[in-house]
Amino acid sequence: MKTYLVSVIIPSYNCGKYIKEAIESVFSQTYKNFEIIVIDDDSTDDTEYSLKEYIGKITYFKQPHRGAASSRNEGLKRAKGDFIAFLDADDVWEKEKLEKQIKYLEEHPEAGMVYTDLYRIDMRTNRLLSRWSEVFPVKEGFVFKDLIEKNFIQTSSTLMKKEVIECIGFFDETFKAYEDIDYWVRIAEKFKIGYIPEPLVKYRMFPGTLSQKPFWMAEGRLKVFEKHAHKIEDERWKRKVLADIYSDFMIAHYLFNDMKKAREYFYKAIKEDIKVIFRGRTMETFLKTFLGAKVVNFLREIKRGKISNFV
Repeated sequence: MKTYLVSVIIPSYNCGKYIKEAIESVFSQTYKNFEIIVIDDDSTDDTEYSLKEYIGKITYFKQPHRGAASSRNEGLKRAKGDFIAFLDADDVWEKEKLEKQIKYLEEHPEAGMVYTDLYRIDMRTNRLLSRWSEVFPVKEGFVFKDLIEKNFIQTSSTLMKKEVIECIGFFDETFKAYEDIDYWVRIAEKFKIGYIPEPLVKYRMFPGTLSQKPFWMAEGRLKVFEKHAHKIEDERWKRKVLADIYSDFMIAHYLFNDMKKAREYFYKAIKEDIKVIFRGRTMETFLKTFLGAKVVNFLREIKRGKISNFV
């Protein structure tokens, strides 16, 4: 294996409690030639103070609060590496992550980026929830169309060649969410994407993370579709994907107790593709909307063991 420089970009917003573990997981890598670039998106917690021990070992930059896409772009502007890796501040790498990915890209020169399987961890209990591949239909090769349909790449699991970045440019800062998915789609439009079926990342999930905000995710998925789907000629496929996105909106409105709006999105979904009723939680959620918000909340509290709140 040749010696390459890897730029590890860590965007952070109020992750002072976790970011040191992320950084230490980079320092623990079996592959040692890297630079760490932390972009602090104007955190209001103790992030800056907690990183003082790394002065001289990392590059630290604090910017006005502009979001994840801007933070990643700021990191890209400072990156000097032959390869670029992103690590979210609340995630952790396994020790051989970089070494195995660099070896893969050496052996597969046609690939512009490689991602890995990972462990999904409950942040509150540190309990293993599942492997990523047990939840998402992982794919590799020319996956442009597949990624527009449904994302299966997690940001902290990626490693890409610098020439890929030079080809496609920066993250789209108009995205409030799904900016990373838009980026993978743009890469997949021009390059093969590789996959290592080994969990080399611990993806830590906890209340308050972006993955728990269904409206942002549905809006991001729709924006990616609207930005890229016109490049695909299969109209039937487009209607299927759009139906699934409307189903996401239905579920989001249901979760926030707007049952009327949820039903409106159900009708929009089946207008695009009636078969959506057989996919995911579409039909189940639609039927639950007729129970009404009060009954739904009561059932939710029973499930959480908080029935006493209604006595």
